[in-house]
Amino acid sequence: MKKARTLAAILLIGIGITKTISPIQVLAEQNIRKPSGQSAGNQLNRSLTGEQRQVMLQMLDKIMAVLRDDQPFIFDKVGFGKVGRIDSWEDDSGKTYSYNADSLPDANILFSTKSDPENYDDDRRTVTAVPESFYFEFFSSHSGLDRQTLEKHLALETYWIDAVGEKHNGNRLMPLPPALWQRVYRYRAKEQATSHFPVDVELFYFEPKDGDGNREPRLDAIRITRSYPYLTPEMRKKRREEEQQKKHD
Repeated sequence: MKKARTLAAILLIGIGITKTISPIQVLAEQNIRKPSGQSAGNQLNRSLTGEQRQVMLQMLDKIMAVLRDDQPFIFDKVGFGKVGRIDSWEDDSGKTYSYNADSLPDANILFSTKSDPENYDDDRRTVTAVPESFYFEFFSSHSGLDRQTLEKHLALETYWIDAVGEKHNGNRLMPLPPALWQRVYRYRAKEQATSHFPVDVELFYFEPKDGDGNREPRLDAIRITRSYPYLTPEMRKKRREEEQQKKHD
């Protein structure tokens, strides 16, 4: 398991998205499978109902409040749906919780926690777990909730922040093969006066080809992540040694 998480981290470094996708999240998503016949090329033309749209927006409001640290995360009372599978990890206190929402039966809903990055203890299994990220994916992408609506509802900036804190203007990322027609948009959410942590958002859409005005963009997935200070194990070790030195002084 530890080796798999290390390989996942290396892969993410290679494609420049280590800040928004954790090794824990990647391994959780390896268990996600789209039903037979629902591949990207032949998905049904599904559209959210008004009720489903409202449920999604309310769920996203709760997610943002938890990840901003405006409200606590209580896994069985957070209001994402019925708790399904819970995955834990050998070398970290974090867990990944899956949820089933009755009004959104054809979606994967995952919430991940991890050992508190602001605690520098070496044994990550004993460190208190804190919220890390939310991941929502449809089995078959849906129209009915466009990107502009989500940008406004979630109060998203017109830039994103990378793993080392560098600002990048714009939101649309270059597509990666083989999903050349899937578009990924990355954002930093606007700061709130009452919030303790910044939040990063990624929206995944299947968009029609240029000039094809007969099709609507279809929402495929949403990822929302709490942004913690960037720390490698070596940096954490140095911070831990500095704290120990202060105690002896």
